[in-house]
Formats: sequence, C-alpha cells, structure tokens
Amino acid sequence: MYEDPNFLIDTGLLPQITLKCQMVRIGSYKYIPQEKIVICRKGVRFHVPSLKNDSTFITLDVKYENIIKVLVHFGKKMPAMFFYMSKKTGTMIRESLGMQDLKGPYYDPIGKNIMHRRITLLPNKFPEHSKAILISLFSRGNKIVELSLQKANDLLQQISSKDVCICLNYILFHYIIIILVVITIYPPPPAKGGITINTEHYLCLAEDSFLNDVIIDFYLKYLTLEVLSKFDQHRTHVFSSFFYKRLTNPHVQDALNTVSMSLSTKRHAGVRTWTKDVNIFEKDFIIIPINKHAHWFLAIVCFPGLVEEVSTVKTSGNDNNKTVQKIKKTTELRTKTVTNDFTTISPVPITIIDNGSKKNKAKNNDEIKIETDGKIKINQPKENKTEIKLEKQKEIIKKPCILIFDSLSGESRTRVISTLRDYLSCEHVAKLGVTKIFSEDTIEGACLKVPQQYNLADCGLYVLQYVENFFKDPIKDYTFPIQTLRKWFDKAVTMRKREEISNLLIALMNSTKEDKTLINLPALNFPKQDSNLKSKVENQTDIKTAKLKFKNSKRSISDTSL
Repeated sequence: MYEDPNFLIDTGLLPQITLKCQMVRIGSYKYIPQEKIVICRKGVRFHVPSLKNDSTFITLDVKYENIIKVLVHFGKKMPAMFFYMSKKTGTMIRESLGMQDLKGPYYDPIGKNIMHRRITLLPNKFPEHSKAILISLFSRGNKIVELSLQKANDLLQQISSKDVCICLNYILFHYIIIILVVITIYPPPPAKGGITINTEHYLCLAEDSFLNDVIIDFYLKYLTLEVLSKFDQHRTHVFSSFFYKRLTNPHVQDALNTVSMSLSTKRHAGVRTWTKDVNIFEKDFIIIPINKHAHWFLAIVCFPGLVEEVSTVKTSGNDNNKTVQKIKKTTELRTKTVTNDFTTISPVPITIIDNGSKKNKAKNNDEIKIETDGKIKINQPKENKTEIKLEKQKEIIKKPCILIFDSLSGESRTRVISTLRDYLSCEHVAKLGVTKIFSEDTIEGACLKVPQQYNLADCGLYVLQYVENFFKDPIKDYTFPIQTLRKWFDKAVTMRKREEISNLLIALMNSTKEDKTLINLPALNFPKQDSNLKSKVENQTDIKTAKLKFKNSKRSISDTSL
C-alpha cells in the first residue's frame, strides 16, 4: 500500500490515464489533490495529504486485484468515479494514513457506515478517449459499470447527507464546540416574519457546503424586500423553502385518512393556512424553492390568474414566410415606469396567447399576421387599420405555465409540476369558491435549459441566482419552448455568491445589533474565480474545525413563510 517503486514501470506502451480532480474522498476523508490521479493496468495511484500534517503527502498505490468495482459517470456536467476496494485495501489505507478513529476521517470498504465504503473521484473532466481506456483497463472481471447522471448524483448526495452527523460526532469527541450565536434577524423587529440567522447557518456559506433552508429563505426574503421594485414586489409571492415539503408530507395526509378526501385535497389541507393573507391568483409569479433528496431546485408558477382566459394560437402551414395568429384578447399593462438596480419597467402592450391547448378557442375574429417585410398587420375595421413595425414592438408574451429551474438537469420533474397543478386547483376553490381546472392543457410545465452547476454543493446558490436573474433579466416570451436562458449568467456569478451573502449578513449584523460587542464569526473559505485557491476572511475561529462540523449543515427545516 505504500509507494510501489515498480508501479509505473512498463506502462509506457500500455493504456493509462491521468485525472486532474477537483476533489477526492477516501471514505469520509476529503481532500483537494495537488497531483493527478494515475490509473493504469496495475491499479490506481493517489497522492494523499497526511491526516497529521496536510503539507506532507503519502503515495498510495492500490493494486488492480484489490479493486472490486468501478462505477463511472462520463458526463461533462459532473464526471465522477466511485471505487469499491477489498477489505485488505481498507486496512492498508488506514495504516498508511493513520486513520484510527471511527468518529473522525475514516475509510472501511466493508464498514457499516455508508460514507466510509467508497473512494470517490470528482475529475475536472475526463480526457479524450478516457472512456475507451477505462473500459479496456477494467473490463477484466467486469469491474466497470457506467452510471447515468442521476445515479451518480444519488451516490454523491448519499455520501454528503451523512457528513454532518460524522463531523459533529468528531468535533464533540475532541471537545471542540462552536458556540451558536444569533447574527441577525431579518427583517428586524418590529417587522413580522423575521428569519433568525445564527453562526451555524452562517457556516454553510463556506466552500463545498450545502446551503440550508434558513439561508435560502433569508436571501429570497432579502431579494423581495430590498432588491425587487415595488411593482415586482406587488406581483410576486415567495413561499418558504418548507412549503413543498409540507405539501407532500405523507404524515399530514395520513392524519386526514379518516376524512373522505382526494389526495390533492389532503395535500392542500396541510398548507391551506399558508395563503390566508394572500390571493396567489392576483400574482404574476409564485416562487417555490424545493429540496428533494438533498438537492435544491426551483419552481415558478407564472400568471396563474390567466388560466381559461387564454386563446389558441394557430400557425398557417401553407406559407413558411407568414404566421397567422388568432388571439382572444390583447391587453395593455398601464403603469408608471419603475426603475431599480435590476430593470426598468415601462408601459408596454402585452399579448396573451396560448399555443398549447386545443380546448381554448378564440371568441373574436381579430387576426394578426406577421408579414415577410417584418411588419405586423392587424385585421380590424378599416377606419382602425394600423401597422406596427415588429422590431419596435416592446412585447411581453404572457402565458400561464409552471417553470422548473434545475442546476442538475436530467431528472424528470413531471410529478412536481403535476402536484403544483393539483395544489392550484384546490387553492382556487378554497380561496375564491370557484372551480377552475389547472391541467396540462391550461397551464403547461417545462424544465428549462439553464446554467448548470459544476460541482456537488452549489445547487442552493443556483436557486438563488435563478430567482435574482428572473427579475434582473426577465423572460420576454413565455411561449414554449423557452430557449433564451442557457447562458443566463456566468459561472463566476455563482462562485461569488457565497462571499456576497456573507458580506451581506455581516453588514446586517453591524447595522441592526444593539449590543455592539464583536461576534466572533467563524472564518470561511470562499472559491476564487480563476482556480481552486481560497480567499480567507480574517476571523479567529479555525476554518478546518468549522467546516468539519458544518460543511453540510443540518437541514433543520424552518416553517417561516415569506
């Protein structure tokens, strides 16, 4: 298990690959490798920082015969490899690295704790032809299995969701305790619905940590109250991150089993009071952060009040240069111009259309034709006939829809969309006493192609950035397919997000704290744009201790509603 001097001999003419990895995890021991991982016919070579001194590196050579199984996802979004080794390998690695404490970093291929069993590699990318080489290397004994993105993500989430328990035990065992201190309450009293943020919540802003529900709710509330224009505030409702979990909670449904209700009605009953002070059908946008299987993604219900007010759009198939659209209604959004840091909203004509339903039919004969010269002709009585140049038309095309923004696209969110449709149907009856059907014919749903996360832990950051960009760079046309968001924002934007939220919390703490004595915030590492190097915030608490405990902060869901 120590370095084998013959490990790389005679491999020059044989297939091998080297992988530059952003992270390696040997059981529960995670490190950022300084050298590439070598995979050849003899096995795998790692250069691992010592547990006692992270400036000292130990070379570990795992022989081919000690590799039981290799699971690989070759995708560009999140390439990953999972090695399952022999019992003998586990013993030798523990001896080499000095792993003795089950409550600390530990590796055991046959251990009871699932996060101890695997060696995980997260390559920056797989080199060209690496798939063929790996299959060639590990085809002996059928050791290699190719994984889908979803399967790979499930394994990664499985490992990460266990981190906090192990790390907490390790910290308590070594008598190292982080004292929980309230940093701030936002919005501050006497405002209602304030969210309390303490040092534990703050710690999940550290690099490689998952954002918890408190940080998600805090930042969405901050965006709503401080960043959005008054116009956007008025037309938007943001649900707490606990809303969808409560809506789909089976225990709530079980409690209502004695009552004769449909499943959707039972679900709605569990969250009925969440909208006692708001009519969501008067809103243009309903923001719903969702956490499923330790992964954050976002749903936005758009224009729910327009359901059944939307007509069918028909396209003439006889002339590719002309499009004939029948619309039911054109309305004007008449409002004063509103300007904020994100956008300027001016009075513009809004065309309400629907190209997805065959059941809704136009009730008038008004007809818009887009001619080949780029002009729009509107068939009206002759005295009102007008022409509008297409390029000068500032048009927002509205349509009722449910949009899913997911930084790990690939998994179907059909069930989520269906659940939200059922909720809207029940809520409409409960709130307005009128039945209105929210179905795929009246309110379509789609998973949009949006910027994707490049690591495991940033899904929460992407949810926050999706919401921010939704108002900063709004969708102009809600007709499906919506294909304008692939490059909505750059990766660097989300890389800065942790530090930006940290600075925001510190500013709020300093501006609202009555007792001006210094709160000793834990030091946090933040990612840099140009490399894996870290920039450190000057504080007195050891970041290694802080990250060890809270790198995957407990998802203690709060029921604070925004």
